[in-house]
Amino acid sequence: MKRAYFVVGPQSSGTRMMTRALLQASGGYGSSEHNQPMDDLNFEARPETIVFRRSVPHSGRWPDLKRIARRMLSCGYEVKFVRMHRQRNFLVRSQIRVGHVPRESQAHAEIERAGQLMDGQLKDELVVDAPYGIFVTDHEFRAEFFAHLGLHEPAMDFYDGNARYGRQPA
Repeated sequence: MKRAYFVVGPQSSGTRMMTRALLQASGGYGSSEHNQPMDDLNFEARPETIVFRRSVPHSGRWPDLKRIARRMLSCGYEVKFVRMHRQRNFLVRSQIRVGHVPRESQAHAEIERAGQLMDGQLKDELVVDAPYGIFVTDHEFRAEFFAHLGLHEPAMDFYDGNARYGRQPA
């Protein structure tokens, strides 16, 4: 059976890092870069295992995750959704720092909209949740996470992007 790992999450939630990790762990086809070889949503004649990511929003657009998954399914893929989560305080700071949004109020609004979009479109799907903070700092958690997906943890460094912002307020 062909397998597609479909990584989703708000901008700055770690979708690129997770995509890179899944590519290494699965040996699949795809890219963790902003521009991906499957951005045209053509999943025909692709390898047995693919890893595809969509930040929400992606390139200024709000993706139709269900439609993308249906395209994968129509090409014979079993779709496994991996949804990234990151503590909001860190997510907001990162979105501003990397230029996704100019101000905090917009970051909060887009994070809220992204959550609603994913909740609505993925409510009937089996989704594996990936909390960024523990994922990048806890080797045992990562090992269990990948084992749950039937994979081995890849041999790569996991950078804790939250550390630059200090501790999460209580």
